[in-house]
Amino acid sequence: FYTSVPSGRVRHHSAPPQGRNSDDDYLFDDDEEFVAACAEKEDADRELVFGRIRRASEADLKRTMPRVGISRLRGFLERRVDECYRRNVAKIVPLLKAEYIAAERRLRACERELEAISLERLKDGADAFCDDFCKALKDSIQGSIIAPASSYGETLEQENLAAGSFAEIQGCPMSVSDRTWEHLLQSEVGNTQHKLYGGSQYHRVLREFNLATRCLRLPTITEDEIANAAGIGETHDGVNFLRAACVIALEKAQISFDPLLDSLRLRVSHIMGRLCPVSEYMIRRKAERTSASVQYIRDGDSADGTGTVSTDISNNPQFRQLVRTLFDEFVQKCSDKTMLRC
Repeated sequence: FYTSVPSGRVRHHSAPPQGRNSDDDYLFDDDEEFVAACAEKEDADRELVFGRIRRASEADLKRTMPRVGISRLRGFLERRVDECYRRNVAKIVPLLKAEYIAAERRLRACERELEAISLERLKDGADAFCDDFCKALKDSIQGSIIAPASSYGETLEQENLAAGSFAEIQGCPMSVSDRTWEHLLQSEVGNTQHKLYGGSQYHRVLREFNLATRCLRLPTITEDEIANAAGIGETHDGVNFLRAACVIALEKAQISFDPLLDSLRLRVSHIMGRLCPVSEYMIRRKAERTSASVQYIRDGDSADGTGTVSTDISNNPQFRQLVRTLFDEFVQKCSDKTMLRC
C-alpha cells in the first residue's frame, strides 16, 4: 500500500498549555479538520501515482490504484480483522456453549443446596442418617463383611499395641510364662492373626479375658489377714468363720480383678470406638449401591448426578465430626455405667 498522512498535531482544548508559543505547534483545530486533510492528502496521492504510471498497461493500473490511499488501507485491515473474527467464532462458540451448560449445572446444584438448607430438610436428613447409622452399627456388631478388614480390622498384636495386653497389667501377675501365654492365645483364643472388627473382635477380647482370669496368679493370704478378718458378731463374741472367709475372698478378688477389669474396659472401649468409621463406610457403600441402582432404573434422567450428594447432610464434615463426638461420648458413658455395676 502507498499512503501518507498530513504532518501536524491536533489541538485538544482540554489539554493544559505547554508554553508561551505552544499554539504554534498545532496545525489542526479539531479531529474533523484532520480527517478532511487526510482525505485531501489521499486524493493528492492518487493523482501523483496516476500521473507517474498513467502510461502503464490497464492491468497495472487496476492492480496498483486500489492500493493507494489511507481509506483503501483501512478497508483492507477491516476485512482482515473481520476474517480473523469469523474464523475464531467457530472455535469460541462451542467453548461458550459448554461453559454456559456448566454454569447452568452449577446454578441448579446451588439452588438444590439452598433448598436443602431448610430446617425441615436438615432434620429429615439427620434422622435418616441416624437410622442408617444405628442399623450399620448393629450389622457390624452382629457380623458383616461390607467394610474391608484390611483397612478397618486389627490383629491381636495391633489391638494390644493400641489398648494394652492382659498379660502386662501392673499388679496382676500371671501364673504362666510368656511362652506359655502365647501358646494359650493361639490354642484357646484363636484368630490372633486375623484382622477383626466389631462383634468378632469383641468376642475375641472376651475369650482373652477369660483366659487371663484363669491364668491369674492367686494372691497370698497372710496369717495376720486371717486373724484380722475374724472379728466378733452382732449377737455374741464368737468368731464367724464364714463371714471371715467371705471378707478375705472379696477383698483379694477386688485387688486382683480391678486392674484386669479396668484393662477390659479400655480394650472394649477401643473396639467399640472404632465402629464409628466402620459404620460410616457401610452407610457410604449402601448409598453408592442404591444411587447406582436408581440411576440405572432412571436411565440417565439425572444427568449431572449431583443432587443427592450435594444436598445430603451426611456429607458435611462438621456433621460427621459431631456424630463421631456423640458416639465417643456414648461409648464412654456406657463404659462408666458398666464399671459401676462391676
